[in-house]
Amino acid sequence: MTFFDKLISSLKYYGIVYFVFLIIIIGMGILYLNKIDVITISTHVPETTVKDTLQAPDFSKDTLQPPYMRGETMPPVDIMKVGVPSKEQIDKGKSQFTAVCSGCHGPEGKGDGPAGALLNPKPRNFTDLNGWKNGPKFSMMYKTVQEGISGSAMASFNYLPPIDRISIIQYLRTLNPGYPPVTEVELAEMDKTYSLSKGFKQPNQMPVSVALEKTLKEYDTVQAKVASIRMAIDRNTKDTAAILYKKIVRDMQKALTVLAADSVWNKSVNEFVKIIESDPMNSGYKTNVYELSQSELNSVYLYLRKLFRV
Repeated sequence: MTFFDKLISSLKYYGIVYFVFLIIIIGMGILYLNKIDVITISTHVPETTVKDTLQAPDFSKDTLQPPYMRGETMPPVDIMKVGVPSKEQIDKGKSQFTAVCSGCHGPEGKGDGPAGALLNPKPRNFTDLNGWKNGPKFSMMYKTVQEGISGSAMASFNYLPPIDRISIIQYLRTLNPGYPPVTEVELAEMDKTYSLSKGFKQPNQMPVSVALEKTLKEYDTVQAKVASIRMAIDRNTKDTAAILYKKIVRDMQKALTVLAADSVWNKSVNEFVKIIESDPMNSGYKTNVYELSQSELNSVYLYLRKLFRV
């Protein structure tokens, strides 16, 4: 038998072997699919827990708010002297910036601090001199630190002594060589605006959360008083002044709240008239308030004054 004949006769065995091999491959594929969950779990690398540094800041914590501070007299500042930066002043400013400002503005002043990640608008990038609200001039930077920026998360840092604010600004100006130069005229204007060379009395300071809580308590007290006075007026159906007052009131709650919030009107009937006639619609009154005679105004004034003294 020739080699060719042997090859032809053995092809039938190759067909059987091929068929068996194909069945084995298919079986292994099915087994893998059935066990894929187990395989994935056994080969999965456990995730490493990483602290999220981009969480929104918790402004309820006093670490992000002005601390308790008793009012004190701030010492005078020689603005002409500190307006010219020294290495010592810049180093001090950098240390203060890290402690007070880097949470929002980032360790290098690029506006990428963890506490500022979710803020809109984003914190100022001090290496970029474009798009400033108040401008990058020395005096405007002081204005920003002193007063804050309305409508943004940039709060006032007026609880810091003026010399500390100036030190921070002098450090920030080193982050970009393009900051506008400081002139004596500009420094003189700053001194005139903020009385830096005279010193000033710093008011008492408290954290925002404490001030908010205090304000809410005071508001609740005012509303409780307003509710009591309103009930007395509603129940009074005989007193001429009470009846007259109800006729000129559009929104009793608002009208009484305005009076409760500003006790100046208690001084005289003229002050009372200013409040109810200056903007009656927004103060809770009707326009017929202008139709009251002087004697009627006096009557209503004395009636309300008596109620608010209870």
